[in-house]
Amino acid sequence: MMKKVVFLFAIALAFSCSNDDSPAGGGCSSQLTSLNLEGGTVYTGEILSFPKPAPCISQNLKVLVNGKEVALTVVDSEVSFTVPPIAESTATFTIQGGGSEVYAGPVSVVKAYGTWKAVAPFPADGRGRMVGFGTSTDGYLFGGAAYLGTGFQSYDELYKYNAADNAWTLANSAPAFSKTNEALVGNDVFLDGAKYSIADNTLSPLSFLPYLGEGSTYWDTHLFSNQGNVYAISDINQNLIMIHHYDPVEKAWSIVKQLTYLDNGQPNYFQFDFAIEQNGMTYIGILQLNRNTTEVWAFDGTANTFTKVTSVSTEMDGSTQSLKHLFTLNKLAYFMEEGESSQDLNGKVDIIHAHEYFFVYNFETNAWRKIKTEWPQSMHGASSFNIGNRGFAGLGAREGTTTGFIYQRPFFEFVPEP
Repeated sequence: MMKKVVFLFAIALAFSCSNDDSPAGGGCSSQLTSLNLEGGTVYTGEILSFPKPAPCISQNLKVLVNGKEVALTVVDSEVSFTVPPIAESTATFTIQGGGSEVYAGPVSVVKAYGTWKAVAPFPADGRGRMVGFGTSTDGYLFGGAAYLGTGFQSYDELYKYNAADNAWTLANSAPAFSKTNEALVGNDVFLDGAKYSIADNTLSPLSFLPYLGEGSTYWDTHLFSNQGNVYAISDINQNLIMIHHYDPVEKAWSIVKQLTYLDNGQPNYFQFDFAIEQNGMTYIGILQLNRNTTEVWAFDGTANTFTKVTSVSTEMDGSTQSLKHLFTLNKLAYFMEEGESSQDLNGKVDIIHAHEYFFVYNFETNAWRKIKTEWPQSMHGASSFNIGNRGFAGLGAREGTTTGFIYQRPFFEFVPEP
């Protein structure tokens, strides 16, 4: 006989199967396991797992979402599943197995899943890690490099993609576009040592950060924008974070914020992964290079505050992994693991590819979720941008050889479920 338990408004699913429901000699032993639905919310595409040991694997375990059964994956006795696309605004979960049934809900639904659609391929040679930015109509990529086995070929071109025409053009070429980061303010793009005007497609000089004196070194610097202003955040001597503000009238940088940033009292090995402006705040990712953790800090230029809000750990083989920000859709920022590569004694380059899921950050709740995706191609060293509220990504390396990487040119739009 099926035993049924109902939790109306629960934010966790609890499944229990008893020995009475099990065949003699094993199968479904007495256990209690939970599937947490954090904050009473579920995301489409979210990967959910039961804690080990998995509940009643041999007893026809089933999970249903709004009455529809979903596929289960079992790896090393861990059962997981992906939340499917959901048309409704709420979802109810049902778990069956071992003669028992429980369900919980309704919980609210955030639509995060989507598919990939090919757009016009990049018009030049393939390359990796180009820097992207976008306006309401166009996306831009500049810089990047190709690894040739013994060294890198760097690029100094700026390409523009027009979404309406589905077409790329070479917009500009200059040494300033070989740089690795930018800050977009209105129609101006601030680079390392130059300012680019989108409106008239011209470059003008930009003063560099000031010399800090003997013994002080800029280990890493990332430009970012906040409320119409340009800033630079820097790692000084691996123990200090310093933020400079750029004055366009004086054409000079001034220190507005600095704080000690140590690791248990010792030098802290870190780098700046991303800077995303949202709702008056700029969210900056700080990767801890001695562990696979990225901290997210929020900067408010008006209040001149810089505060840690959350952190996330990546999981590729337990190694240190950087998060690549791909694009932001409404309140959700989509990231992927950068992946890794290595070269053996024979010169063969091997790629450790990113897992097939996004890390998605919700700006409203400061929460992270893993969202399933089927990458349209290898995304190692991929490049990306927003065009308005649309996200695009592509390029990157397909595989490694003894002469470097084999690069690819296809580009794609991420299309969220309706």
